[in-house]
Amino acid sequence: MKKALLATALAAIAAMTTAHAEQFGTVMGADTRVQYFNYNENDVYTINTHIGKASLIQLENGESVDDEVSALGMGDAESWSLAVKGNNIIFKPIKAQPDTNIVLVTNRRTYAFDLRNVEHAAPTYIARFIYPEVAEEATAKPAQNTMPATLQQVGVTAEGQTVWIDAKYNMDYRYKGAKALKPTNVWNDGRFTYMRFNHGGDLPAIYRVLPDNSEMIVNQHIENDTVVLQEVSPVYRLRFGRQVGDVANLTVQTPAFNETNTSQHDFVRVDR
Repeated sequence: MKKALLATALAAIAAMTTAHAEQFGTVMGADTRVQYFNYNENDVYTINTHIGKASLIQLENGESVDDEVSALGMGDAESWSLAVKGNNIIFKPIKAQPDTNIVLVTNRRTYAFDLRNVEHAAPTYIARFIYPEVAEEATAKPAQNTMPATLQQVGVTAEGQTVWIDAKYNMDYRYKGAKALKPTNVWNDGRFTYMRFNHGGDLPAIYRVLPDNSEMIVNQHIENDTVVLQEVSPVYRLRFGRQVGDVANLTVQTPAFNETNTSQHDFVRVDR
């Protein structure tokens, strides 16, 4: 999935000419409301919105408007609700006819957005960027092994899958949900959570599950076949189209998950 995403991004970048104009998001997954833009400092990015519906612009990890040289301006601030935290910008229209724009200067780049209230088109719930220099650097890097080097193989399950242990890494996870979304390995190092997927298909969207069962977007990046979540949390929810699955960390919290590997509650141990 990552290779296909980078190939698509680089092809789009290569096709760009000096005649830059308005840019609309590209759908790369099952949900049309999650869109990607190829970053170009001379383009204006169009975000479709609905009144009462929140939208998120998610910039590169480490990018923010928190330093003294950064700035954010909105044309019609009275008609919009706006919040900024780290590399995340969340907003929604609160009045009729709220079309406006956002001009954004971060610690790394400059952006211009055209925000439109649309009634008969899919809104943009999440807008992410593909950066030419990041995509090119990723394709040039040699493959890296993200499995911790200190892990030791201690056995093989009845199904022939490897069992790993290491006192420095928590691998006590359980999974419940669609089989197609089940990760091959899950672990955390006390700072980040790692999910490895051993298939060539699209990766699911991953959310943190809050105590009230609502979901929150997680800062993440991809290293080869492993999704690196920049946090550790008790439960994550995986979504792709209508398929859903939950990954639970039993060491952080002890919910009513199946700890005996039986069919009770339909949770099974994540293979590792």
